[in-house]
Amino acid sequence: MFIRTFVTSAVIKTISTKIWGKERAVSHALFSSFKNEGLIMIIASSLFSYSTALPAIIALIFEMLLICCMEAKMI
Repeated sequence: MFIRTFVTSAVIKTISTKIWGKERAVSHALFSSFKNEGLIMIIASSLFSYSTALPAIIALIFEMLLICCMEAKMI
């Protein structure tokens, strides 16, 4: 989950910075990893058991860490 969240965002941010500039790069990086997380949480929590929904919850925590790091300009 760490790789899916942070590595994907770092690659998208690097490519987006080269193409469109730094202003749009953070938006593209956040959208690339965060766009379906709400839907995943709703489906996982309503259709599956707790143990099955746990990976989606952990992924959400990593997504929130990514947003905090990008807001603080750590990434």
